[in-house]
Amino acid sequence: MLDSLIKWELVDHAVAEKSWDDCLFAFSEYSIFQGFQWGEYEKATGDTVYRLWGKHNEKVVVMLQFILRKLPFGCSYIWIPGGVVGDLTHLNNRFKLFLKKTLNLHLFVIRSSFGRVCQEGDVNILISLHWKRSIACLNSGLSVLLNPTQDKMLHKEITFY
Repeated sequence: MLDSLIKWELVDHAVAEKSWDDCLFAFSEYSIFQGFQWGEYEKATGDTVYRLWGKHNEKVVVMLQFILRKLPFGCSYIWIPGGVVGDLTHLNNRFKLFLKKTLNLHLFVIRSSFGRVCQEGDVNILISLHWKRSIACLNSGLSVLLNPTQDKMLHKEITFY
């Protein structure tokens, strides 16, 4: 697919509330950390959350929800929990320029976890687009699988968002 045909859009809250998850779940590699409610949870904790999607012929082919933190000296930090969903080939300079212009950024760093299974093709795409693996981990990289329905006490005390 030619990248010049991709139109990046900043998704406003009302549109996202209505259709974000439906678009997200259409992709096989989606992550719960890209879900609308996760973004709302992050907002409730004080983070600034943005949602973008790239469309080709009005069809969403790539999407991401991210946290933006403004730092001193005109620097910004973009964190994409759960990674980008869809076609990674669009994470190129046009994508970065769209972020810069739309969000009025000067110097910025993009950091992403990729919840999807990174196959060799994904890794090669990211390398070809000059994305680099971080030299430092933000967390352990481990996950816990919890089934609250098997524990009556947990089931009563957990609030699902």
